[in-house]
Amino acid sequence: MTDPSATGSEFAAIEAERLLTALEAAGTPLTRLEVAAEASSTNAILLAGIAAEGSGWIAPCALIAEHQFAGRGRHDRTWVTPPRVALTASVAVPVPSGLPPTLLPLIAGLATCGAVREATALPTGLKWPNDVLIQPAYAADTPSFGRWRKVAGILVQLAPGRPRDSAIAVVGIGLNVHQAQAELPVHHATSLDAAMEVTPGAASPRRADRTSLAVGVIGRLLDLLGTAREFGTDPVLDLLAAETLTLGQYVRIEAVGGEPLAGRAIGLGPAGELAIRLPDGAIRTVYEGDVHHLR
Repeated sequence: MTDPSATGSEFAAIEAERLLTALEAAGTPLTRLEVAAEASSTNAILLAGIAAEGSGWIAPCALIAEHQFAGRGRHDRTWVTPPRVALTASVAVPVPSGLPPTLLPLIAGLATCGAVREATALPTGLKWPNDVLIQPAYAADTPSFGRWRKVAGILVQLAPGRPRDSAIAVVGIGLNVHQAQAELPVHHATSLDAAMEVTPGAASPRRADRTSLAVGVIGRLLDLLGTAREFGTDPVLDLLAAETLTLGQYVRIEAVGGEPLAGRAIGLGPAGELAIRLPDGAIRTVYEGDVHHLR
């Protein structure tokens, strides 16, 4: 890892001291924060640090990369961005007792929604199980996404070899911030700057601040986990139900290792699982898979 000031990007670097100070003031401090100019996979590096005795990585802690060149998403999909155009962060957190780890991607998505909404004043929501969506004012309908666009993805990995009562999860967050729409790999993705354009292709009237976004995402994540630790998961599940755009939609789910199924998404279970009412009225529960919103 190298000095984050070494990059020649036109976009501002993450300000580590401002980030730490803001989190401390909000009552959600980190034990350690590093901002690297370049890193392979922030999740992989942080997992290795948590596992190494005496490494100094003690949860809650965070690693942010200005440029991540070997990032991974669900099902080992790659995620690579140019320097300083995205927020690529991994946060190691203690898993509260009684919180199913399968809820963590949705909780991280909820935290990201709040930070994005504060930064852009645009509608946001969750696409089960781990996508954060935003609705640009100018967006046309696209299959599976309608007028919504994907702006962030979440990958959660548990630190191996730890008992359940001292579990540590590494929450990886990849949030598109400064990319132009033409730089994004798929039509249903966008960035915060692109979403704030008055018309497609026009210069954004303002740019999102990645340091403020990091404060918002990490602070909200730690605050939500604190709520779950103190009051249980019910308050968090209520927030998730209100924010999850998948609920109420007719969906097709391509489950890992199973047959695709289609039906109406009707609710979230206590572990974040998605309940689907099939056309014959039967209810099926899905814990993971790729979801397509049909209508």
